[in-house]
Amino acid sequence: MKKAFLLLAGLLILYGNAVFSEQAAPLANQPAAVANQPAAEVKPEKEIVIYNASGLRDPFLSIIMAAEIERKIRLTLKPGHPLEEYDISQFKVIAIITEKEKNFAEIGLPNGKYYTVSEGRAVGVNAGKIIGISFKEGVVVREMKKDYTGKEQPVDTILKLR
Repeated sequence: MKKAFLLLAGLLILYGNAVFSEQAAPLANQPAAVANQPAAEVKPEKEIVIYNASGLRDPFLSIIMAAEIERKIRLTLKPGHPLEEYDISQFKVIAIITEKEKNFAEIGLPNGKYYTVSEGRAVGVNAGKIIGISFKEGVVVREMKKDYTGKEQPVDTILKLR
C-alpha cells in the first residue's frame, strides 16, 4: 500500500512538471512586445466566504463533554444553592407534605443532605424550576434544554415518591 502511494505520488509530480513546462513554453516564445504589456485584471471567480464559529458548538467535541463543560462554566459563574449543583436525575424524593394552600417535598441529594422545597424553587444544573408537587404525580420539574438544532425546549421531569 505504501509503495503504491509513493509510486502514484511520483507519477503526479512528473506529470505536473511536464504540464507546467508545456504551459510556460508558449510564454517564452512570444515576442518581447507582447510580454511587456500589462497583464489584464484578474477577477476572482469564486466568492470568498469568512466563517465565524463564535457561539456554535465544536463539531469534533462529543455532546456529553460539551454539556459537562457548559455545566462547569455555569457553576463557576453562578455559585448557587446545593440544589442547583446536581442533575435532577440524582435527586430522591423522600416525602411529600400537603397543607391547605401549599405543598412541600423533602428531597435528598447525592451528598447526603436533605432539603425541603416548594413550588417555584430553582433546582438542577439546567436552571429547572419546580412547577408542581402532588401525591399522584410527585414533584414536577421543568427545565429548558437544548435540542439537536440548538433551540431551547421545555422538558418536564417527574420525580416520583419512592
